[in-house]
Amino acid sequence: MADRAHLEPFQDSDFFLRRIARERHVRNRQIFWQVFKGPVELSLTFEDENLRTPAGLLAYQKVHEFKESQDLPGVCRVSHPDLIGATPPLPPRHTPNAEEYGHLHCSTDPPTKLQMEYLAKRATDHGVLLPFVKGRA
Repeated sequence: MADRAHLEPFQDSDFFLRRIARERHVRNRQIFWQVFKGPVELSLTFEDENLRTPAGLLAYQKVHEFKESQDLPGVCRVSHPDLIGATPPLPPRHTPNAEEYGHLHCSTDPPTKLQMEYLAKRATDHGVLLPFVKGRA
């Protein structure tokens, strides 16, 4: 799991977290495709044992607070089978970086709009783990 030096190969039971950067990207528990849009790659965080706990998720959300606005990102997730089930598949790669939780960082090739729509549907099926929280106005 998280203590694995190298997270791959991924299992069907593995999940990946995706931060929701805008409040408008979720409405009535439906996650919109823009959540999976990125400038280059699709950036994800491998969900280790700690991130499967309420306290671990809240700590993860707090670490990713938007400093200027103090907004807290929402958090959703997709499974390894969801990523592989996209057409074409989006196999995740372990791409560690220096940021906090960076040892769990994974990425895929940039998704197409159809792939983003598919992932949004799958993430909606899994539910919003933490809602976006507005900071100071």
